Amino acid sequence: MEMRFYESEGSRCGQCGSDLGRQKVWTLVYSDDPPDLVERVRSGTINWARCKHPNCGFEGGWLWPNTFLFIDVQEQRAVCVTLTTAAAQQIDLLREALDSDSIR
Repeated sequence: MEMRFYESEGSRCGQCGSDLGRQKVWTLVYSDDPPDLVERVRSGTINWARCKHPNCGFEGGWLWPNTFLFIDVQEQRAVCVTLTTAAAQQIDLLREALDSDSIR
């Protein structure tokens, strides 16, 4: 089975600076995965961390994987989310992997 997530340590809350602890950071999710996981992708809350500090509770701290991929199995489509600085490199890798010039 492929690695579809990794454990992140050392991330800090964007509001209070508290340690967010160990977090699961997803890099690949399929549309036929458990419904709660797919809903987190569709709602944009996948890889969000909530601060557990009692005086903070900030929600929406995004844990950035290099690349996040969502594959809709039924529609045979994929969505790739990546940091802007890495986008050109990721597109080149996809183009090479698919051996296609139709990817822009």
